[in-house]
Amino acid sequence: MDDSTLKDMLFEIQLRIMCQTVWSELAHVLPCKYDIEMSQYFLNEVDSLYDSDENVLETLKNFIKANGEDIYAKAEERPDVLFFAQPEIVVILERLENKRFKLIEYWEKRYPVEQLEHIANAWGISLG
Repeated sequence: MDDSTLKDMLFEIQLRIMCQTVWSELAHVLPCKYDIEMSQYFLNEVDSLYDSDENVLETLKNFIKANGEDIYAKAEERPDVLFFAQPEIVVILERLENKRFKLIEYWEKRYPVEQLEHIANAWGISLG
């Protein structure tokens, strides 16, 4: 195993642990239980959404600090948007605001883009 493979593997492990930490914080804010399998499916290769030099933990913590109340409010007022009840909504919304096209590319491999449009519109962002 070369150094780059090990570095990628360590990044993925670190990102998954970081997401678990963020999710445990967010779980106290979300009004309902989330679907673990859905989260695992979304998180497959989630590291591709971030540049190797990004401090993902700080990015997500700051996003929650700035937007946690709004995320909670959207989860309550928009039960029709399933992802607002999922902890990965933090990653989705943060990437919508900061790396939209990277998220769209990632999303299209997993879900219909209309679902992401629905999330973006509920959050007040246009995908265009």
